[in-house]
Amino acid sequence: MPSAPPPPNERERLAALRDLEVLDTAAEPQFDALVDAASTIAGTPISLVSLVDESRQWFKAGVGLGDVRQTDRDAAFCAHTILDDGVTEVQDTLQDERFAENPLVVGDPKIRFYCGVPIRLESGVRVGSLCVIDRIPRTMSESQLTSLRHLAIAAASALEGRKATIELLRRTKQLQVSEAELAGANLGLSQANEDLRSFVRVASHDLKSPLLTVSRLAEWAVESIEEGDPAAACDHLELLTQRVGRMDRLLSDLREYATLGRTAAATESVDTWSLAERSFQWHEGSQSARLELAGERSTISTQVAPLEVVLRNLIGNAIKHRGSQDATIQVTTRVDPSGGSVTFTVADDGPGIDPKFHEAVFEPLRTLQSRDETEGSGLGLSIVKRTVEQAGGEITLESDGVSGATFELTWPLKRSASAEAIEAQP
Repeated sequence: MPSAPPPPNERERLAALRDLEVLDTAAEPQFDALVDAASTIAGTPISLVSLVDESRQWFKAGVGLGDVRQTDRDAAFCAHTILDDGVTEVQDTLQDERFAENPLVVGDPKIRFYCGVPIRLESGVRVGSLCVIDRIPRTMSESQLTSLRHLAIAAASALEGRKATIELLRRTKQLQVSEAELAGANLGLSQANEDLRSFVRVASHDLKSPLLTVSRLAEWAVESIEEGDPAAACDHLELLTQRVGRMDRLLSDLREYATLGRTAAATESVDTWSLAERSFQWHEGSQSARLELAGERSTISTQVAPLEVVLRNLIGNAIKHRGSQDATIQVTTRVDPSGGSVTFTVADDGPGIDPKFHEAVFEPLRTLQSRDETEGSGLGLSIVKRTVEQAGGEITLESDGVSGATFELTWPLKRSASAEAIEAQP
């Protein structure tokens, strides 16, 4: 039994067939209607929409074959039909040397008559055929052949229309996702613009106030010198120096806040207690406070620079607002059992923060005390919150507003690919 050779454009043909995304899909009404019409027109018990891939012919639709959905390509009549654009009509298979010993002829479904028209896409590629089959020899009339050709054209249009519908649905879904993302981005941009306007307004005020004070103190210092009162001039100059220092701190914090997340920090290994101790000692006021380390001492792998910024600000905030000269700051560390995160708890024994201000303390340039009572830019905790959230972590505050405040931050850790691979093993 000679099998059909592959068409010269086999690679292109198979690519076009796969691009239709139709192989092994469920039955669909438009194709069922085509085979019903073909069987009625030809007066045959069997009709098929057959698609030929590398190793088989697969039936997208069919009547007369029950649950059979495919056969081997070597035995496929349709493998011969796709070799050219003409109709392949075999009036008696037992009289045709190509098919006389075909297993589909000598065995079920005992094909004795076959007539197939290639399904030709707009590109000219033939991906399969619309065929009619009988178990007795017969011939087709010219009008029947013309009708089968029209049905094959309809089958090609249905395949390409189906693909166009799939692509349209896919693009519609992508568009919906893009629109949702755009809406979210617009909302975020609108909020960011509002935040920026608020930020600039408050920052301008906080910069303008010490500038005016510096100007006045300079004038007063000059007047005191002219009046022969150097002690008063020194007092004015000392206050002037303090205000300049406040402006410097504010400008530095503004710069840090504005550039958060723009540069990627390197991942390093660090000891949790050593990091906490280093963050504590960074502050000038650490000499008048005591650090207690608790929890688990662990070595973690993370972006150390932003985490250290967070710890420095939390510890600095505790030192700045301590209630006594011998204040104690406790830092507790704990690594999640899965190794996915580390938790730092920074607790102080200061005056605490009223619960009604727990959200406000994280707002940019927000302070709960007068600038003259507490030196600071009001950006420390907002830098903390923004840094933690950009890292994918969380930070919470607990305080009754009377005795002490506790900040707890959960910081995601970088995990090695080898560790994740080991855990994924069954």
